[in-house]
Amino acid sequence: TMTLRHKHNIDVSVDSMMTYFMRPVQIDSQIEIFTEIIDMGRSFCKVEIDMFDHKKELIAKALLSAKILRK
Repeated sequence: TMTLRHKHNIDVSVDSMMTYFMRPVQIDSQIEIFTEIIDMGRSFCKVEIDMFDHKKELIAKALLSAKILRK
């Protein structure tokens, strides 16, 4: 939701989120999170989220669907 707020200055309400974990991560490990807006319509949007460990290996992938709230 922060990606949508920073790039498009809109408020959203999360509708659904599916997360797929590829490998375990140790507690207190550094991870990097990258987001990409896949689709954005008038009332809904979809965001893909990728999480990488310190070795740049994919550890998790998520797909978020959100409703766009009009001001």
